[in-house]
Amino acid sequence: MANVTAISGFFLMGISDIQELQTLCGVFFLVMYMAALTSNLIIIILTTLDLKLQTPMYFFLKNLSLLDVSFVSVTIPNLIVNSLIHNNFISFLGCAVQVFLLSSFTGGEVFILTAMSYDRYVAICSPLHYDAIMNGSTLVLMVGISWATGVFFGVIYTTGTFSGPFCGSNVIPQFFCDVPSLLRISCSERLVLIYTGLGIGLFLGMSCFTCVVISYFHILSTVLKIPTNKGQSKAFATCIPHLTVFTLFIVTACFVYLKPPSIVPSITDRLFAVFYTVLPPALNPLIYSLRNNDVKCALRRELQTLCGVFFLVMYMATLISNLIIITLITLDLQLQTPMYFFLKNLSLMDVFFVSVTIPNLIVNSLTHNNFISILGCGVQVFLLSSFTGGEVFILTAMSYDRYVAICSPLHYDTIMNGSICVLMVSVSWATGVLFGAINTAGTFSMSFCGSNVIPQFFCDVPSLLRISCSETLLLINTSLGIGLFLGMSCFTCVVISYFYIFSTVLKIPTNKGQSKAFATCIPHLTVFTVFIATACFVYLKAPSNVPSITDKIFSVLYSMLPPALNPLIYSLRNNDVKCALRRLQQNLCHRGMPNVTAITGFILMGFSDVRELQTLCGVFFLMMYMVALINNFIIIILTTLDMYLQTPMYFFLKNVSLLDVFFVSVTIPNFIVFLMTSFSSGEVFVLTAMSYDRYVAICSPLHYDAIMNSGTCVLMVGVSWATGLLFGVLYTAGTFSLPFCGSNVIPQFFCDIPSLLRISCSETLVVIYSSLGVGLCLGTSCFICVVISYVYIFSTVLKIPTTKGQSKAFATCIPHLTVFTVFIVTACFVYLKPLSKTPSIIDRLFSVLYTMLPPTVNPVIYSLRNTDVNNALRKLQQNIC
Repeated sequence: MANVTAISGFFLMGISDIQELQTLCGVFFLVMYMAALTSNLIIIILTTLDLKLQTPMYFFLKNLSLLDVSFVSVTIPNLIVNSLIHNNFISFLGCAVQVFLLSSFTGGEVFILTAMSYDRYVAICSPLHYDAIMNGSTLVLMVGISWATGVFFGVIYTTGTFSGPFCGSNVIPQFFCDVPSLLRISCSERLVLIYTGLGIGLFLGMSCFTCVVISYFHILSTVLKIPTNKGQSKAFATCIPHLTVFTLFIVTACFVYLKPPSIVPSITDRLFAVFYTVLPPALNPLIYSLRNNDVKCALRRELQTLCGVFFLVMYMATLISNLIIITLITLDLQLQTPMYFFLKNLSLMDVFFVSVTIPNLIVNSLTHNNFISILGCGVQVFLLSSFTGGEVFILTAMSYDRYVAICSPLHYDTIMNGSICVLMVSVSWATGVLFGAINTAGTFSMSFCGSNVIPQFFCDVPSLLRISCSETLLLINTSLGIGLFLGMSCFTCVVISYFYIFSTVLKIPTNKGQSKAFATCIPHLTVFTVFIATACFVYLKAPSNVPSITDKIFSVLYSMLPPALNPLIYSLRNNDVKCALRRLQQNLCHRGMPNVTAITGFILMGFSDVRELQTLCGVFFLMMYMVALINNFIIIILTTLDMYLQTPMYFFLKNVSLLDVFFVSVTIPNFIVFLMTSFSSGEVFVLTAMSYDRYVAICSPLHYDAIMNSGTCVLMVGVSWATGLLFGVLYTAGTFSLPFCGSNVIPQFFCDIPSLLRISCSETLVVIYSSLGVGLCLGTSCFICVVISYVYIFSTVLKIPTTKGQSKAFATCIPHLTVFTVFIVTACFVYLKPLSKTPSIIDRLFSVLYTMLPPTVNPVIYSLRNTDVNNALRKLQQNIC
């Protein structure tokens, strides 16, 4: 076309043109997004973990929630970021991806909602045939069609929209990229695009709406024949909400997508778009599930697990943020000041403080075992009291540091010298330990009788005083006196310090000077007040026999909030720490060496230098890859769908197959260090967990269900994946902290550590020995666990009087031990052998053996030769055929 200028991106209009209102909208949508995300993720977790929710209705609900999470995540995060940073630009590719995903999830959600109406129709109109009609293969087929149709719908909409040129204004009159808004700014002949989009949308919407109407016509006619009002109400209760939300979704979607495009956009368009993108994902969990008794019961059953996951995330965030502060202050020379010396000790105490209670809470929540020994309880009370007292004194010392810095800046270096800082920190730690010893000795000198249930998620003094049967007045008064003295004396010091600080700051003539001084003081005073207030509520209030939820909430607030907030308030919002963080990143990424040329990429050597042989290898690896992929996916599908395979052994098998799929997919399609080391070490830990599972099954069969419960299995698998990621981070960080120069040809067909170390131009001894140590520790510890497990297994099996019993037991053990040994041996050869500058064909052969053989052979050895899996496979074939 003439006079058409190519557009590289677009500007989204946003909800409002007023900057302050835009920020408020961003905060509002953030709250809405978090609510939608949280509620839908709760539904997904519940319908996955709870066995009583393994029905067709909740299978569809899980997929609906997954679509809702994906749907709301396409537009709202981008809107939130744009609203808060006031930058509404989106690239051409980003806009196309947004249109594709939005159209895909819209189409998929419409079909899932239609499938749900059919599910309700069969449940109410043909209840006797429900299980036969809505079987596993039918459900998978319906959901698969829904997702596939959504993707097809997205492809058609995206292709049709972006096949035309865009010229003139590049401002999209909407807060996200959608088809009607893009058609407004297109300069092509729009009739074909409009009618195509209208036809597809109309066909999708009307066909699904017709199916839903027909389903509900039969449902209503059936329900009205039920003789009792109670029966009618129960039937209607599962149908009316679904029909309401479906109608709401279709009406708003039709308004957004099917109305004729206009040149002048209106606020109504954007309001309907908000209504259409945010409301259904936020309301669906409430309407479909959270008001449902089955889901409420499941939520109560799984609430402890959900809390465990939440606290795990919070604990990891707290740990990482505090460790970052400790690392920065230790390494950066410009942070070697008294203020940051105290900050480092505060972060260290926060790490210890949060590690006393939260890891135990996480384990208890996931394993559903809340028992703690008297010794463990005593240690917890001592450590908790010690770190509480120590943290109070550190915070007090920090207030004194701020007082000297602001009120006596000329004498600051003299007063706050190294010995004084060390003395103040030492006194803080020593006083904390003294406080812990007094609290622990006083508490455990009492006798405990009657109930042994502590009304708290950790051992603390007030909770233990509640279950003590001795006269506790003296102890309460002693604890109260010590706590009151500690708290009030420190609080008095802080108040006096800040009284002088504020009086000094107010004398500063400039507002800028006052703001700078207040900026270092107000956060500290705020957190100190929160810490003292929550600690006083927990420790100093009169104990009661009936614990309340308020007590536990304040305990969580007291044990989690200060350690999590301290790095943010004290340091991560501090320019000095930000600069130190940037310097550390630069040092890690650009560690200078003389005569080193930066390498931007590598060339993989491949398996052979002969082109024809390389092609044959490619075909061979493609076949091997497809075999490994198909075998492992069959195992994953069978162990997910078949009810008889819902045991710990097959749960571990599913995770091994999943790791095998990832592991083999890292090297073969793209021929990568982090992912490979993560999945390989994760697989080692899952294989180790499987040996423990076999040990329990054979050596303690009567206690198998109690020991290997779902919480234990999830915990073991979670630790395996997390350890794998940690191992990947260590290996990757250690390898890529080295400079690369000279040749950029990697003597391997994928990126692995030995090959990268060969082309590094630094002295690699430290890295080699570190890698050797980590790999040796991982391999040896897992191998020892496996060997110990199998020693007990073989000793138990050999005591079985019948040969048939011994053969059956050995049949589940020998293959696992064989493959584990192969995996460890090949991995050790690849990773732990001495490096050589000249790579050999043997290195690459062992690499092939290590990367291809276990993922391909595992399904055959573990599962496909297994009677249970063979039966499940036959049942699945019968259901499909």
